[in-house]
Amino acid sequence: MNLWITLSRLPAKDSPRLISTCMRNRSFSSVRHKANIVSEDFGLNNARRILNRYQSQIPCFNDDIQGTGCVTLAAMLAALQVSQVKLEDVRVVIFGSGTAGTGIADQISDAIATETQKSKDEASKQIWYVTARQGDITPANPFFIVMD
Repeated sequence: MNLWITLSRLPAKDSPRLISTCMRNRSFSSVRHKANIVSEDFGLNNARRILNRYQSQIPCFNDDIQGTGCVTLAAMLAALQVSQVKLEDVRVVIFGSGTAGTGIADQISDAIATETQKSKDEASKQIWYVTARQGDITPANPFFIVMD
């Protein structure tokens, strides 16, 4: 059975409060073992905070972070296979360090770390962001976001 909660669009700042309210609700606790949190358009800080807070308790998927990241990683791995380039040899530049950009960096750095036995921090040194506003090129570090 699917239980969908359809609401009018909430301001991004309210999305963590909605998830928190659902998780604490007694009615929800009886179906939590069958539930997933699937989110989109929560913004980078909210989406990351929700994933970090709840993914150990309940399956969570954020389309902007994980969906875009895994599709991009799949395309990149296919291209590397065709071109016979090793993942450990790539340097990646991502245009934008928003929700999708950091999700892509997360997936690629996880793949590099897994395949090469590097730490995630070491793997992230192969990834760079170009920011749209300033045109700066900065190192990608998936752990740069400060959580409160």
